[in-house]
Amino acid sequence: MGRDPDPRLSVFRPRKDGLEKTLGALEAQIMAIVWDTEQPVCVDDVRHALARGGKEAAYTTVMTTLSRLHGKGLLAREMRGKAYYYSPRVTRHELSSTVTRQVID
Repeated sequence: MGRDPDPRLSVFRPRKDGLEKTLGALEAQIMAIVWDTEQPVCVDDVRHALARGGKEAAYTTVMTTLSRLHGKGLLAREMRGKAYYYSPRVTRHELSSTVTRQVID
């Protein structure tokens, strides 16, 4: 973590809570899962974690969301066999600091 302190975030929703100020609801849930897991995760890992929390999500929905988070600079990914495994590129604190800096700017 800490390798990319400036993720590409283009939205700020002041009326939302927490990560949903800058990320969609599913993106925020997935980031929390990735941060809380101590090892890189694949799509199935995230789907199972979401299901444990009471949210069902299609494989392709989770795959697309992980890819978008990677594109925003929030996740790193590496290919293992036929699947990508994702890990955080920024900590919760770094993301919060980036959001604060972007809002002030």
